[in-house]
Amino acid sequence: MPAPWFKFRPNPNNEIGGIIGEDIGFCWDLRRAGHRIYVDTSVPSKHLTTLAVNDATYRLYKSMKIKQREAAIKAALNSGNNSQGG
Repeated sequence: MPAPWFKFRPNPNNEIGGIIGEDIGFCWDLRRAGHRIYVDTSVPSKHLTTLAVNDATYRLYKSMKIKQREAAIKAALNSGNNSQGG
């Protein structure tokens, strides 16, 4: 298949909405090129979503990760204080 392999494209089914993700488009292109597609359902995946992945999503994710890290540091510091008690 010619590059680019991963690209966003308009959804041909407008009542569902906006843009088709690059993974679905890639599968469409593979199928059109004559390849068979297999899904290993034994691997747990939380990839399915209707969330738009863009700069705002990235900033939200990054903010959540910072808050998780801060909470983990606070918990670690607190557990150290509790173990040193007399």
